[in-house]
Amino acid sequence: MKPGTAFFVLLLSGLLAGCASPSEERAVNAVAELYGGQVKLSKGSGISTDGKKLQGSFLGITLESPGLAQRYDDLQLPASNCALLVYQGLTGNEHERYDYYKITVADSSSSHSYSFARAEVAQAAQAAGLLTTIMANMQQEDYAAAARTLHPIALQGLSPDSVTALLAKVGRGLAPLRDYDLHGYKIVSEQVSGQPLELVQLYLSVPATPESRRLLVVINPQAEASTPFLYGFNLLD
Repeated sequence: MKPGTAFFVLLLSGLLAGCASPSEERAVNAVAELYGGQVKLSKGSGISTDGKKLQGSFLGITLESPGLAQRYDDLQLPASNCALLVYQGLTGNEHERYDYYKITVADSSSSHSYSFARAEVAQAAQAAGLLTTIMANMQQEDYAAAARTLHPIALQGLSPDSVTALLAKVGRGLAPLRDYDLHGYKIVSEQVSGQPLELVQLYLSVPATPESRRLLVVINPQAEASTPFLYGFNLLD
């Protein structure tokens, strides 16, 4: 290990009953229900001389799910979804207890750990809330309303009518759109009108017959539901 990169972790694992709050226990159960396998909760504090590493108190989730690597090409996606599920499950001021979330995902062949800053997960939670608006429009086949959520910068010269027609085409490709599953997110920084803007890429699947369809939705988490917040809506297969 190079000098100046030491990372010390004080870890309380195998928590005794009562150490986890009811909402934290519910979050663990939500992860287990979604992915199967075993889920363990831990808490600790990370201190590092490396300024690039996340520091402070963390809430940890270890997910051991058989075949996880076969279900996901990129294990960062289920890891990010675990962090999001836990964040959404916390209540009141519980979010302030943790500076970041440490997620370990493992199957029989490999194990990978990822850390997600609280502010990042909060952005993903905001984007997931906005996602319900666009998906409700698509479920109701109100493609004109869906088109109005698309930010003008993302239109790339297309007319509103053309956007409505394109979203209708995507909607037909997803039919019957009764529900959707969120599989994870990534945050990307894009130059918009010469200014950096952090956008959240949400990866979804839509159950259908004979197989599910994958969908990528790009959202500005800082926008309001009443203003254009959508920057991308694409079928991946």
